[in-house]
Amino acid sequence: MRNTESGAADGNGILDQRSNYAEGWVGKAAYLIFSNRKPLLWLFIAITIVLGWSATRLQVSAGFSKMIPLKHEYMLTFKEYENTFGGANKVLVSLKNNKGDIYNKEFIETLRKITEEVFFVNGVERSSVTSIVTPNVRYTEVVEDGFKGDVLVPSNFNGSQEHIDLVKNNTRKSDWVGRIVASDHTAAMVVATLQERDPETGQRLDLREIGHKFEEIRKKYETDDYRVEVIGFAKSIADIADGAAGVLVFFAIAFVITTILLYWYSGSAMLTSYALICAIVPVIWLLGLLPFFGLALDPMSILVPFLIFSIAVSHAVQMTNGWKLETLAGHDGLTASRLCFEKLFIPGAIALLANALGFMVIAFVQIEMVQELTITATLGVTVMIITNKMLLPILLSYRQFSPESAQKLRGRENMGHALWEKLGALAERKAATGAIAIAVLAALVGFWYAKDLKVGDLGAGVPELRPDARYNKDVAGITKDYAIGVDLLQIIAVGNKDSEGPCIERPVMDKMEELELQMKQTDGVAAVVSLGGFISRTTQNYAETFIKWRSLPEDKAQLGQGVGLATRLGNELMSSGCKAMTVSVFTSDHQATTIEHIINQIKAFKAANGDDDRVEFKLASGNVGVMAATNEVVHASDKWVNLALFASVSLLCVIMFRSFRVTLCIILPLALVTLLCNAVMALMDIGVKVNTLPVVALGVGVGVDYGIYLFESMTHALKEHPEMTLREAFVDALKQRGTASVFTAVTMTISVATWSLSALKFQADMGLLLAFMFLVNMLGAILLLPALAAFLVAGRNNRSTLKVDGNAAKHASVALLAVTLLVPALLSKDAEAALPASEVERLAKDLTPVGAERGANKDGSIPAWSGGLTSPPAGWKPEAGYVDPFAADKLLFAIDAKNLAQYADKVTPGMQALLKAHPELRMNVYPTRRTAAFPKEVTDLVAKQASTAMLDGGIVKHFGDSTVPFPIPKSGLEAIWNTLVRYGGGALDINYDRTVVLPGSSTSAARVRERCIWDTNLDKRGAEREIFCVLNLIEPAMFSGMYRVIHEPIGFTRPERESWFFNVSQKRLRKEPDLSHDAEAIAVGGLRVIDQGHAFSGAPDRYDWKLAGKKEFSCRTTPTNWATRV
Repeated sequence: MRNTESGAADGNGILDQRSNYAEGWVGKAAYLIFSNRKPLLWLFIAITIVLGWSATRLQVSAGFSKMIPLKHEYMLTFKEYENTFGGANKVLVSLKNNKGDIYNKEFIETLRKITEEVFFVNGVERSSVTSIVTPNVRYTEVVEDGFKGDVLVPSNFNGSQEHIDLVKNNTRKSDWVGRIVASDHTAAMVVATLQERDPETGQRLDLREIGHKFEEIRKKYETDDYRVEVIGFAKSIADIADGAAGVLVFFAIAFVITTILLYWYSGSAMLTSYALICAIVPVIWLLGLLPFFGLALDPMSILVPFLIFSIAVSHAVQMTNGWKLETLAGHDGLTASRLCFEKLFIPGAIALLANALGFMVIAFVQIEMVQELTITATLGVTVMIITNKMLLPILLSYRQFSPESAQKLRGRENMGHALWEKLGALAERKAATGAIAIAVLAALVGFWYAKDLKVGDLGAGVPELRPDARYNKDVAGITKDYAIGVDLLQIIAVGNKDSEGPCIERPVMDKMEELELQMKQTDGVAAVVSLGGFISRTTQNYAETFIKWRSLPEDKAQLGQGVGLATRLGNELMSSGCKAMTVSVFTSDHQATTIEHIINQIKAFKAANGDDDRVEFKLASGNVGVMAATNEVVHASDKWVNLALFASVSLLCVIMFRSFRVTLCIILPLALVTLLCNAVMALMDIGVKVNTLPVVALGVGVGVDYGIYLFESMTHALKEHPEMTLREAFVDALKQRGTASVFTAVTMTISVATWSLSALKFQADMGLLLAFMFLVNMLGAILLLPALAAFLVAGRNNRSTLKVDGNAAKHASVALLAVTLLVPALLSKDAEAALPASEVERLAKDLTPVGAERGANKDGSIPAWSGGLTSPPAGWKPEAGYVDPFAADKLLFAIDAKNLAQYADKVTPGMQALLKAHPELRMNVYPTRRTAAFPKEVTDLVAKQASTAMLDGGIVKHFGDSTVPFPIPKSGLEAIWNTLVRYGGGALDINYDRTVVLPGSSTSAARVRERCIWDTNLDKRGAEREIFCVLNLIEPAMFSGMYRVIHEPIGFTRPERESWFFNVSQKRLRKEPDLSHDAEAIAVGGLRVIDQGHAFSGAPDRYDWKLAGKKEFSCRTTPTNWATRV
């Protein structure tokens, strides 16, 4: 080889003269690129260096919520009660004695150490830790004097025979055997629930790190005598992530295989190296761009860079092969590059955008991990348009074959031509009939097997791992040793909010017991636990365990006995206040058919007689509830993904070729291969799951490349030689594109087939399925596409009936534009744009610094804002307390029930209802005073962050220390976020009296002291903003000394607030698990829930918020003047 700048005398002419380029926008683009190739090359090098550095910041992670369909109705229930009854993200650690039972000192002490280590693992919800050595595990028995109960293992356990016997007896008396004690008493378990976010940083919990922590516990305590089995979502994710790291090995194998095949095919080290460089560059760009979009790689999307490399090689081969043919035809390197760019940019870019469409449609699946896969893959193929269609031609333009190399390669350009001449017969109807008949037969066979395709998991254990993986062995061991199984489906029974307590209503308990009985009789159910059954057993115990009395009692007092005992189990059976209860269904496995059957039985119960005005049974929580939701989303999405995929790719082909017949020739082979892929999945017992759903989209998106390249080449040949037959045009296209297509298909097939060696079964499955689709899609394009064209496109004498459109580039540009516009919309990830600078400027003009109207209203009843009240009123002293700064203001008028209609538009609905219900009340209205004021540093931050704050997935992001992130809210949700993160000063310390007026004019009064401190007043700021509050009940005397301590992550970017309650009568501080949503607020007599504090202080995703607009109304603003107009 020799390096040449232009290679021929006409090189400078090509650079300088627009007339040497093709007509249309493709020619204009070529002119701009090649006349500026040197600065562009340096620009590409600089971008690669910058993004290569950025790629070093990329993280590999997986969160529990990323893998579940959060918008599904089951998951709405799951998230609502996650903090109450515990999430599905549990970890189970079983200690098994290989040489005896659990009743010996060494075993119990080892279990205690494991329990303590689990307790202190960062991210474990410590109140959830359960084992026979924790105080929340107790037994209850009937004795002569009534009931007796205690912990299973005494706190002073010393290992003596007396204590060993005590533990054995206590355990046998309890109902924990089969749950956390093995049925044969040879193993015992530690159970814990994980939080969604790291309690120290507020970031998503790193499940891989958590899994490694539990693996360390296993290695520390597993011996020849003891086997430690660990299962749970975090552990499975850690094992999957560790296995996913093996993708680097497959990348190296694929790189070596690709290099060897490329060199064999091209016969040139230079072409091989350039193709590999331009295949690696888009991978570097992709990995470098991901951190800018706030994305990380997870066990699923970690395969995408590998796939991008394979696709990039495919397109690079088309470009280098075309360049080789042009140079061997006598053109210099620059001219060859220019000609290749003009010929291949349109079909190559359209093919890549078809790939992007294939990835985009996966976004129909409402699961964050799948949608991030969509974004990652779409971003990868989008940057490939730049690297493969611009960078590669620029690199090749600086090269030229030496005479020796050209002579060596001559003759290789005819590789495969003899085969293509023979296959040309498929473009004639005689041979085409046989090809179509074989295709129809294949479709019938595929349909026969594909009808058995199932949705969801079809094996035991974690299907992402191989059956002989340690994790799946642990699943098998725990399932064998314990009676209840490891798969849990929880049904949440929600009582009427106006009910005194559904737990003590016999009709409600009857339905719970009926549902429990029906579930026990359902195939696939191992065990069922509910409050109804617990109360029945309690009644039996009160009757000296006589089986005849195992039933629900008739009156509330007796029901209350069982409920009282149930409270000792914490929130296992019901929430505090008994507004919600659980029916826990333990399934024998989590196969899709089992889950579907159980869910259908529950839905049938609900439809027949389940839900009424007393109680509603809501699906679903527990890990099986998550699987059920995921299966339903995948099942519903599968049809839409396929429909959107084929519709969008068909539209792309119609726009490009302006022919429905050509579109059918390209799409029908893809549809056949998709059907055959479904049949292969059914034969291999691979279900349609989150992991496999993208395979068809990827296969079709990549497979359409072959058809586009072939038909584009055919139409180009027909345009230049109208006298050609369809067969001749097809053979010409095969000579130009066929050899490269076969080579790339084989290369990609071999590359992805290496995934079958992965330790992860889902990677192996994806590799085999993609290999099948890549190879068979190529065969369909070469064998079936021409046969269809022989009937749909050819006319008499095999002449093409297509009207070759000279404006194909224009039509293709429309397709390019249409698809390109979808990419940024997709990459937005539902992010709502920040406020533009022009609107931020209004905060210093017609709006106040926090977004209110600065001027007066029309009638002057609301004056203009003039800066607010920034100094104390005359006579104010700290020790004296409040002083009314407007004591001289005169009453304007009063609103009561009599004149309410006159002022109805100025009175809120709640106040209208109050005045109507109590005619003796009135609302005094005084002149409006606009006293609102904030420190300058606060308003400066509002203006600074207003242009960056935005909603992303319903969560406010990029708002820094602003206390009004959306001073000009565009939606109800933005307005609510302003309330949630409002300015509260550094701290407050107030005493207030709270009087609750109950129906019948009875009242209850309480005096409360509230002290809060915002994190702006703390020495060390955390990762997110927080409030710490202490509420102290001072009066009445019987409750004096009760405290509630609250830790509030402002805005709920973490999933829950934390609280602790000190009960003065019990002298006990306990953590409250469900201080959110409808948990009762302190000292309000049940008339207000915790989320109603300060107007609204809960998780914003609880409601759909709508912005009603601005409105003038009267409300209470000061202690002395009961109302003022605002």
